[in-house]
Amino acid sequence: MLLSLASCKNNNQVDHKNSKPSLDEIFSDTTLNKTQKKHFLDSAYASISTIENDSLKNENLLEISYQYLKIRDSLKFLHSNLEARNIFFKIKDSARVAATYWDLGNFYQSSTKDSAYFYYTNAQRIYQNLGDDFNSARLLLNMALVQKNVKDYTGSEVTTIKAITLLKPLKKYKQLYSAYNNLGIIFNELQENDKAIENYNIALDYLYMSGREYLYPSIWNNLGVVHQESKRYNEALSYFERAMNYKENLKTSDPELYAMILDNKAYVNLKTKDTLGIHKDFIEALEIRKKLNINGGITINQLHLLNIFWR
Repeated sequence: MLLSLASCKNNNQVDHKNSKPSLDEIFSDTTLNKTQKKHFLDSAYASISTIENDSLKNENLLEISYQYLKIRDSLKFLHSNLEARNIFFKIKDSARVAATYWDLGNFYQSSTKDSAYFYYTNAQRIYQNLGDDFNSARLLLNMALVQKNVKDYTGSEVTTIKAITLLKPLKKYKQLYSAYNNLGIIFNELQENDKAIENYNIALDYLYMSGREYLYPSIWNNLGVVHQESKRYNEALSYFERAMNYKENLKTSDPELYAMILDNKAYVNLKTKDTLGIHKDFIEALEIRKKLNINGGITINQLHLLNIFWR
């Protein structure tokens, strides 16, 4: 199967036209469990040396490295990523060197923020030098998210605006939605609520143009939070209810978001003294967050529960 691959998807950096299945398409098969995927990947990795076409070999090596990242096999990912990067340095394939840096940024995103930012920056500079504005902007967005997560809100705002400048002429609506949503979060953290709402509404416009309707509950939740913090409880409740009722299967399709909205909605009801059923809602949200090991959400949930007895 590996030898039949004419070209492979490259961590979403480059879209290759291909009528044959890529590893990413094969791994979308929900019947394969993690052990089966790892076994297949290990076999594919061992077979790399048998491919005579250097270009095909290199593309498959990069794809295999990416798939190791997706199944969180850290050792195999780091080893294959380094092997791929050394090859691409040797043949002076800058775009694919950037792709290996991008993957490393993703790898460190949830653990070592400084490393994630470092690798995203390396990748972004390469794409910038290549004149690839779209991928350069995508990396700027990743960098901005890292900055926001370490509470460098000013840096994140500046980096996000740089991304927006590149994305607007390209009419990349999904990424523009992400950029303005990030600005909304930044201004909310800075307690500049009117600016937060303004940016969330711009994000909503781009979300509509992108056609990705499944993202509406997330941004409606964000808008609800801003109104809640501004003590505009009726508006907040309206957004939380809209988010909660948008998709019947939200609880199963995105339990983390469902728990967040349920907790926020119950908290607004508490604030408005509409307490019927809120204890049940808080407990349900808390149990979901415990099951998913969302520590920050668990803490917030427990504080909200304490408010029932302190009021």
